[in-house]
Amino acid sequence: MRHVRRIDWLATFAPRMAAPFFRDVVWRGERFVRGFDDGHTVQPPAKAIYLTFDDGPTREGTPKLLDVLERFGVQATFFLLGQQAERHPELVRAIVAAGHDVGNHTFGHIDAWRTLFPQVAEELVRTQAILEELTQQPIRLVRPPHGHFTAKLRTWCRERSQRLVMWDVMPADFVPWIDADRIVRSITRWSRPGSIVVLHDNPKSLEVTPAALEVLLPKLLDDGWHFGVL
Repeated sequence: MRHVRRIDWLATFAPRMAAPFFRDVVWRGERFVRGFDDGHTVQPPAKAIYLTFDDGPTREGTPKLLDVLERFGVQATFFLLGQQAERHPELVRAIVAAGHDVGNHTFGHIDAWRTLFPQVAEELVRTQAILEELTQQPIRLVRPPHGHFTAKLRTWCRERSQRLVMWDVMPADFVPWIDADRIVRSITRWSRPGSIVVLHDNPKSLEVTPAALEVLLPKLLDDGWHFGVL
């Protein structure tokens, strides 16, 4: 558990320390208010929180996430991989039909720190086209895998009116030995108004993340939190 706590701490506080130096990157969600009043632009509630899910859609995980979100009336943002969207187009449509938002997570989970930028850009353009075809709506959110953005990626986003979205809470639901209770405690402890919470829709989080949401969502709702999409 000590390793989980260390990952939890680093993944949450490293973005919080970096945020002042990259003001063109979205770290918290105060500016994004769709989802709080049927899509109208309103001032978000004081205790607004934004759940996000990376790496999907997956045949095993996405339906579980959609089910628990629907039961509690919570909206979220799914950062999807192009290759997964091609494999499961019906799940992309289901995400949008349920009122959730969709963002670009590259085609094959490419690491921008280890790859020449033309290849990164090619994957982003390819994935944007796939998602826009499936959703019939503009895709304007980008989250780089591992949170690894570069100066060239930031410029690419600015020039194309894309929002590069990071987070300020990561409960490490991708760690093999983590349990649902630890995820709940982490999000409850570290969330603050405007927090963007990153969770995952992949084989590593298949069981633990939906189980954590079963406990977490009613707890946050009872505590007066409101959920929106980015």
